Amino acid sequence: MAKALSKSGVGIGRRKVRSLMKEENLQAIRAKAFKPKTTDSKGTTAAPNLLTEIKAEDYAAGKIIIGDITYIRLRGGKFCYLAMWQDKYTRRIIGWSLSLEMTAALVISALEKAVHKGKVQAGAIIHSDRGSQYASTGFRELLRRNGFRQRYERQR
Repeated sequence: MAKALSKSGVGIGRRKVRSLMKEENLQAIRAKAFKPKTTDSKGTTAAPNLLTEIKAEDYAAGKIIIGDITYIRLRGGKFCYLAMWQDKYTRRIIGWSLSLEMTAALVISALEKAVHKGKVQAGAIIHSDRGSQYASTGFRELLRRNGFRQRYERQR
């Protein structure tokens, strides 16, 4: 409120605005907090826990890749989505993609970038949550084509 009044030429501080609103029994309307939700891949077969099969000598760069999607708030209340793939051994981001839509193409594009950079070894374990993007036909086809193995995070 104080910012809006300042922009219109009325010089007033936020504490003064607060006290005036209190005198008039007015309350600010607060926006609800945004809570992102994973789009669950119901109806698909869960991938097995391949991480239990890894021996210490097999733990190396490009062998275990972890992916996730992050929401980024834009001006005007909209969001864009950032898909990232991280090498578990080096802890470096090896592929990423940004989009206004959270689709399978988003995670596919990010993983393809990592593959083209040569950062993912054949037979690598690709680990993600159970989101529908990771259970899509296109994503699973990318994994099959490159000889990768899929592993989901356990359901909460």
